[in-house]
Amino acid sequence: MTELLLNALPTYGLPALSIVILVASFGIPLPASMLLLLSGAFVATGDLPVLQTVGVAFGSAVIGDNVGFLLGRYASGLLAGHAEATKKVGSYLQERGAWAIFLSRWLVAPLGPAINLAAGASGVSWRRFLVPELAGEVVWVGLYVSLGAVFGHALTMVSDALSTLIGLATSLTLMLFTIKLLRRRVARGRKSITFGESS
Repeated sequence: MTELLLNALPTYGLPALSIVILVASFGIPLPASMLLLLSGAFVATGDLPVLQTVGVAFGSAVIGDNVGFLLGRYASGLLAGHAEATKKVGSYLQERGAWAIFLSRWLVAPLGPAINLAAGASGVSWRRFLVPELAGEVVWVGLYVSLGAVFGHALTMVSDALSTLIGLATSLTLMLFTIKLLRRRVARGRKSITFGESS
């Protein structure tokens, strides 16, 4: 599947890049980042125009993110059965929303689609979502196109290194978030025990 999509870029160009980025924005496991690296390599060789490539990638990512946000806001049935998790993520986004949204565009990208839905479902304002979302996509597109242009001869190595870094960052983020939730639960349990003993 990945090889098929990567082979589609030289044949179909920017429409293929746009479709893959849009679909990947909804959490479908497609190699959007690898395709963006490859696009950067084609930009460096003159096979793709730089402004159009950056514009298409950025526009597709922003559209996909905002559709996810709107689905979370208006299609709450998609998150049925996950109300408690949505509430906790929403609470976190209200506290540290800008950084969480910004980093989930590029550093902890696997969490991006879930954060889009959770931000919409938990009542985060669209403006509060949009500003860090735009900034994060600027970093993602700029970073990957630049790396592809500079290291086009070693795309697999660069892609593997980035995947490892993002995987580690995502795992660490999830671990810290889980520890925080467990600490809160333990603290609540202690309070309830203390209250029961005092009465």
